[in-house]
Amino acid sequence: MSRVFFSVAERPELRERRRELGDVWAQFLLHDAVSNRFWSRLHEEFPACQFFLVDSERDTLLAEGTACPRPGTLQTFPTRVGTRRSKTASPAARRPPSRRSR
Repeated sequence: MSRVFFSVAERPELRERRRELGDVWAQFLLHDAVSNRFWSRLHEEFPACQFFLVDSERDTLLAEGTACPRPGTLQTFPTRVGTRRSKTASPAARRPPSRRSR
């Protein structure tokens, strides 16, 4: 098996074949009003960031990946989900709670 990644920009016809992968999303992910409103725009506005893993010998879809560009740099990304880096916070406050002294 030879695996190759293709973006939707490179092979837009793969988007029409994504049903071949079956239902892979957990049900709770399919019921978010904001996500449902904007999800289809990912393929239209950011086709280079949507990709498929293909068995190139059989032209079979193996996986789909979805991403969205984000402004900024790695240094401006949150250190973990639900947090933001603070340039003014003390070093102790920026450490995860499990590593802070009590």
